[in-house]
This record gives sequence, C-alpha cells and structure tokens, in this order.
Amino acid sequence: MLMIGGALIIWEISIYRKTIIDVRIPILIIIITGVIANFIDRPYFSTYETKWGNGFALLQNFVSWGFIVCTLFMACNKFFAKPESTIKEYRIEKISDMPGPKGMRSHKSPLVRIDYKGKPKELVFSHKYLGRIEDYQTVTLETKKGFFGFDIIEKQELNK
Repeated sequence: MLMIGGALIIWEISIYRKTIIDVRIPILIIIITGVIANFIDRPYFSTYETKWGNGFALLQNFVSWGFIVCTLFMACNKFFAKPESTIKEYRIEKISDMPGPKGMRSHKSPLVRIDYKGKPKELVFSHKYLGRIEDYQTVTLETKKGFFGFDIIEKQELNK
C-alpha cells in the first residue's frame, strides 16, 4: 500500500494543479485518513520493538491510505464533473517560475497567479513561455464544476 500511495502522490498533484481548491482540504483529508488508519493498524504495529515503530506506522498510513483517499477524492471531483463549461478571462496578478526536476533545475516553468473568485490560484505553463511570460496580461480559463463542487480547469490560455 505504501508504494501505491506513493505513486498516487504524483497523479494527485497533477489533478490538484487543475483543480480550484484550498490546499488545506487535501491536507486535512490526508491527515484525517492517516490518523484513522493508524488507530486501525495500531495492534499490528505495536509488535515492533523499535523507537521508530509508531512513527513509521503513522508515516506509512499518511503516505498510503491518506494519499489513496485524497487521490480518489480529487479524481472523483475531476472525472465526474458536470459537462457544461464556462470560459472567463482573469488578470495576471503575479509572475514567477518553478524549477525543473532534479538534474534539470534550470529547465524552469513559468507560474502565473490569478485571483479566481476571491481565491489565489497558481497556474503552471509550458517552458516555452518562460522568456516572454511578462508580455501576457490575462489568462483565459475554461472551467467545469466538479463532482464535489470544486472547479476544474479544462483549458488555460495566455492572452496579451
């Protein structure tokens, strides 16, 4: 389960980037699920005689069960979204960049922050926009209402 939960972290992050949701909600889902799973698993991990036994069990439950449940929540919100979409333009509030993966830190991706219905949202764009991201003033988003009510970004486009 630890490997499954660990692998789902990557998928969950990609879904999170396309979802308009407060970061505290997925974190709470992970923590609450991990704590509940830890109480259920407590009899099995109490046989370990190491000082890390309980800490390892808690970490394992956060990573495995917490991320499995959080990924299911985010995936249901995305894949069972309502079919109707809306298109709206948003002003770019802030521009920054995100470093690339390990070994390719210089391969940065531009980030733009917008105010989406009173909530800040960072959008990641392709590396090809990095040198000229300052030329863009607005972002057009095509969104759908997710299954649990959190908006899903279907398409994002930079505008000059």
